[in-house]
Order: sequence, then C-alpha cells, then structure tokens
Amino acid sequence: MDGMRVSIRNILRREDEQAVLECVEMTKDFEDIREYALMKGNVLVGYIHDAAYRLELDHILYFGAVGDQVFAYTATEIYSVKKRLYAKKLKKKLMEG
Repeated sequence: MDGMRVSIRNILRREDEQAVLECVEMTKDFEDIREYALMKGNVLVGYIHDAAYRLELDHILYFGAVGDQVFAYTATEIYSVKKRLYAKKLKKKLMEG
C-alpha cells in the first residue's frame, strides 16, 4: 500500500472532535502527527517520563532550558517539551496569549 489511508467523518459537536491514529508501531511520523494534533489550538504537549500531557498555554508560568532540553513550568508540575523555544508556531502562540 502506497501512502497512508485517511478517513474523515463529520460530527455534530465540536467537543466530540478527535483524531484517532491506528498504527502497527509508533514511528516518528506517527509521533509527529500525534504531537501536531495535540498542539492544535492553545495547547502544547508536555511530557513527564514517557507520558504525554496537553498543556494549555495560559497554565504555563514560564519555560526554562537546561542544555538542549526545554521545560514548561506550571503551578504544580514540570514538563519536558520537545519543541524548541524558537519554534515559529510556539513563538506565535506565546505572543498571542
């Protein structure tokens, strides 16, 4: 099979919107798609160990960097962030917020 099959289904309520990924294994391409879907709107993907969390930008108090690793600090947790602070999309979202 060449390429990936894509299905789109119209639903009635925005709060029921979701993206479902079905894969044999979690590859870099699927991880990129997952992060993109989680980052839509005013959210960022943050990680604690291997668990991914959706972080609303207005809940992030500040960002810090240690070496090549970027961290997002909230009132209760510290999340590692895979996006660079200079990434255009993140920079734009921070400027809007």
